[in-house]
Amino acid sequence: MPERIGQLAQSAQGAQAEQSVDNARRAKSAAVVEGGQRACTQLRVRLRSRLSDALTGTDLLPVWFTTALGPMAPPRRAEEWLEIALDVLTYRVTYQVTDPVLALGSAPSASQAPRRVARFNELKQDLRDWG
Repeated sequence: MPERIGQLAQSAQGAQAEQSVDNARRAKSAAVVEGGQRACTQLRVRLRSRLSDALTGTDLLPVWFTTALGPMAPPRRAEEWLEIALDVLTYRVTYQVTDPVLALGSAPSASQAPRRVARFNELKQDLRDWG
């Protein structure tokens, strides 16, 4: 029993050390993360405004957009539709996707940033669930 207590205490000390390192890393990057979050919010506000203008105007939406999401929001799921549309638009702007047909462009390679690959897969699933 004393051995087990010693092992647990050692494990707890190791976890506390890792947590301290993580807290220091988070403190160092907090301003950068907050700046990124603000930029993302500003981008989404601008995209929402542009999308709203496009939907109420006479402009045709791009092929990739109507193929993935349809020409307009369905009445009962309008907010969900808008959020998915903004997510896809944000992805396209962030990763400079210019494919005229595929909403997310071609799949990123495994050698690209894991965050991009994960976001691509999430959005691909969202679009699949939507359609």
